[in-house]
Amino acid sequence: MSNPRRKTKIVCTIGPSTSSREMIWKLAETGMNVARLNMSHGDHASHKKTIDLVKEYNAQFEDKVIAIMLDTKGPEVRSGDVPKPIMLKEGQEFNFTIKRGVSSENTVSVNYDDFVNDVEVGDILLVDGGMMSLAVKSKSKDLVKCQVIDGGELKSRRHLNVRGKSATLPSITDKDWEDIKFGVDNQVDFYAVSFVKDAEVVHELKDYLRSCGADIHVIVKIESADSIPNLHSIISASDGDK
Repeated sequence: MSNPRRKTKIVCTIGPSTSSREMIWKLAETGMNVARLNMSHGDHASHKKTIDLVKEYNAQFEDKVIAIMLDTKGPEVRSGDVPKPIMLKEGQEFNFTIKRGVSSENTVSVNYDDFVNDVEVGDILLVDGGMMSLAVKSKSKDLVKCQVIDGGELKSRRHLNVRGKSATLPSITDKDWEDIKFGVDNQVDFYAVSFVKDAEVVHELKDYLRSCGADIHVIVKIESADSIPNLHSIISASDGDK
């Protein structure tokens, strides 16, 4: 008796350790349904190689077997690069600056020029998905002074957000649009759109895809509390949620 068609799909992120022809074939043969390209990492040349290999695998069959999903980086606020991890200890002062390239024991850069404007004294900054937290004590033109509440090891390019608030970043960044155009040119099957806050971003992307004549489905990623009030309209506008 044949097995019923599996409704749950297996999505595999293709990175440096899985981007070879041999590994993509192995993943496909063992159940991969979707090859995910994480646009937060890698470049268009490496992702193009993956796309070509997946299409080469699919060419063996009459029907497409493995779909290709392009996952946008989205609007993120991140700390800068540090030569080595910085240990944050409870009670110590630690600062974030919008000046580029700053890295010391008590101050690091952030990648977002409006960071100082978006935070207020008393706000709680969550670092690396809440692994660390800091209270904002004061701010100046280019510096936010904090006190560590929950310490930890601060590594390069950690995600930053303010508890209960969101940064005033565009829903689709310039980098995202470049990646989306790359996906159109290479005929991917899905976009996974990061940090979707409302349905407008989905409509904007779908309008663009229609103007290109691209048959690409849009999956939304619900990643913050800001999405909750608009959840129903977001899901209705999209082709699925993640």
